[in-house]
Amino acid sequence: MSRLVAVTGSLAVGMGLLATPALAAEGPDLDEPYSWVEEFDSWEALDGWNIFNQPDYNNDDALYTKDALEVVDGQLVITTRRHCVDEDIDLHDRSNHHLLTDDNASVAPCADDEYEKFTSGRLQSPDIARGEFDVAVTASIETGDTRGVRSAIWMQNESAACSADPTQAYGELDLVEHFSHEARSVWSPSNTHLGCRPLGQNGTNNAPRELRVGPEITGETHTWSASTTRDQVAYFFDGEPIDRESWRHDTVLGHAQVDDFNLAQWDYDEILNQNWKLILNQKVENAEWTKPASPDEDFPVRTMTVDRVEVNGTPFTEVASAPNPGERLSSFSS
Repeated sequence: MSRLVAVTGSLAVGMGLLATPALAAEGPDLDEPYSWVEEFDSWEALDGWNIFNQPDYNNDDALYTKDALEVVDGQLVITTRRHCVDEDIDLHDRSNHHLLTDDNASVAPCADDEYEKFTSGRLQSPDIARGEFDVAVTASIETGDTRGVRSAIWMQNESAACSADPTQAYGELDLVEHFSHEARSVWSPSNTHLGCRPLGQNGTNNAPRELRVGPEITGETHTWSASTTRDQVAYFFDGEPIDRESWRHDTVLGHAQVDDFNLAQWDYDEILNQNWKLILNQKVENAEWTKPASPDEDFPVRTMTVDRVEVNGTPFTEVASAPNPGERLSSFSS
């Protein structure tokens, strides 16, 4: 994406340095201008990634497993399927994971005497960004308009989630959380969660941004990207700004500025100038507000195929300081 290269080039040249691309499995040196590219040329490309092997945090019937991942023709494929099994197996017990197989995968609803389980994939990159950076992920989402799946491309910084420590400088950048149900499937929503206010929650929801793309958002290859600076966080879909109000495509809000996050500059700087990882996953929905699939409906095989990840950036050379040490912590969690 030309915008990504141009912005990054100015960052590196401005410091009198040019970033050398790092080996993907290692992650870049984040103490200097950096460049990191992953093109998934082989399974070994996932060395250094954390591949989840556990149930979803919020869905005990959905298992994240390595078996749901493939690297094929230079692409990472995450596959989400339903399984029909004879007993209500506990997916928290790893000795049961092998019971979800190709043989019991089913598009059709499970029989009355069977139990419904799901497999999907979630993986997390090494530390790949810090400070001021541009990240671009080229991928295709194959979910159609059948409800029940959320495809996500997002990032987290190194702070613990706010539920674990509400004073943390937690950060989350959602390049896209694509909901497959009919009303939302044409939208590309992005969001930014910075800090832990209200107390214990993973940041605020002060600055959601969306773009109504249309049905072509699924089944075709697109590039989702995010750009962070000292002043704002910006998201793009195939180079077009994701800058509209939720559900209101005609209302242009512009990119979110520091003030939109209800943070002081020193809070914002501290959150962004940590190490960030990229997360790729497809979630099987079960909360009512997300429009989960009914057990009585077909559940087609869904995929998210990731072709390329590129990150370029530089750490902040200076960060704002809080007037006193106690003010920083209270501003995150009050």
